[in-house]
Amino acid sequence: MIGWIRVMRAFWFAAWAHRGQRDKEGLPYLLHLVTVAWISYGMTASSEAAVVGLLHDYVEDVDPLYGVETVRHKFGWQTAATVKMLTHARGVSYDQYIERLCRIPQHALTASSVAVEVKIADLLHNTRPGRGSLSEYRLLAYKAALTELLSARVRLAVSPAVRRR
Repeated sequence: MIGWIRVMRAFWFAAWAHRGQRDKEGLPYLLHLVTVAWISYGMTASSEAAVVGLLHDYVEDVDPLYGVETVRHKFGWQTAATVKMLTHARGVSYDQYIERLCRIPQHALTASSVAVEVKIADLLHNTRPGRGSLSEYRLLAYKAALTELLSARVRLAVSPAVRRR
């Protein structure tokens, strides 16, 4: 039950933080976050993945300066660490960002596992059929990233530390 309370808190926080934002198709941005959370939960059955799915773009899109600290204060250090892993920092190429996300530090296996699952969900939603606003270059980059992340997912699944969860 506590997990779903956190999901609802994350939903209302995301709705407030992204109020007025629209995606490239003109839809409320919150729909993207809810879809990513839904896919993440479907892949993991983890309320933490749903929370991170709702918050995954907060630092990047809303509060680059204090966002990680805000997430830590409202949702805890593990959620903040996972959101930070998912944040594509300015000045870092997309390939470097995905490569960093796929690296599995031994001290953060659980957070890495959730981060990989949420990024896979994000890319699945961003590359869905019928989404016409993606350039061919961006679509190819997303598909390459998805392949790399799915490989990382397999590595995480066989890691003894993650299997003990």
